[in-house]
Amino acid sequence: PPMPRPRTVNDAALAVTGHLTSIPVAQGRRVLADATFSGGSLHLGTLHAQLPATPLETNLDANVRGDGHWDIARFGWRDPQALAFEASGELDPSAVAPLLALSVRVDRALCPLVTQRYARDLLAAQGLSKLALKGELAAEFALNEQGLQRVAITTPALDVDDGAGLVAFTGLRGGIDWAANGERPSTNLAWKAGRLENVALSAASSRWQSKGGALRLLGSLRTKLIGGTLALSDTTLYPLSKQGERARSRFALDGIGYDSKDGTIAAAKVKANG
Repeated sequence: PPMPRPRTVNDAALAVTGHLTSIPVAQGRRVLADATFSGGSLHLGTLHAQLPATPLETNLDANVRGDGHWDIARFGWRDPQALAFEASGELDPSAVAPLLALSVRVDRALCPLVTQRYARDLLAAQGLSKLALKGELAAEFALNEQGLQRVAITTPALDVDDGAGLVAFTGLRGGIDWAANGERPSTNLAWKAGRLENVALSAASSRWQSKGGALRLLGSLRTKLIGGTLALSDTTLYPLSKQGERARSRFALDGIGYDSKDGTIAAAKVKANG
């Protein structure tokens, strides 16, 4: 069928210009869309996006079956200032859990702009409204009806602060590549400084590998800790575990010293292995 004329829809500050094509196919229709957004905002459930005044581009290629099932071959989003990603997946609006499968590749995300524009309400819904991110990252993740299947995140430099005083890291670099099945290539993850509640962590570097759904530390991780040093080895994390073991590790403490503000807890030059 002939391509429709470009159309612009204005609603307050929102402007959308583009092409939409619907092609009959076996058991449904193929929908192709190319659009340019500028200004205004979009609401999709708990997701609220405050769009920039500068144009951003989106692309959609999907098959819509007669029963309403969506097979999304490609959905692209390119906001040059903050976020660029490609996604594919399956949706069944009539199902109890409509999202049957989703695969996303984030080519570039610049923080904090990306969280301010796209994730503020989503983070708030997860109790993470105070989460602060600063830096650049790329990511891949996938899920299906069985749950999360893969998460891969890489960054040249990222600062993270949960805003609740529990976890904070500066100068994160490298990444993690985890999958629920199979084996993934090993990755390096390092930081310049960290904090877990009131415990400060010095600069450290580590290497991790995902195998059979577990995330294993290759070699050891060493960091300065409350006046001494902490070394971890034979460390394994089980990200999807809901019952039983969540983590295991050997540890070695050397020269640890601590004195609580009220004086009820104190330690000096402590060594321990376990």
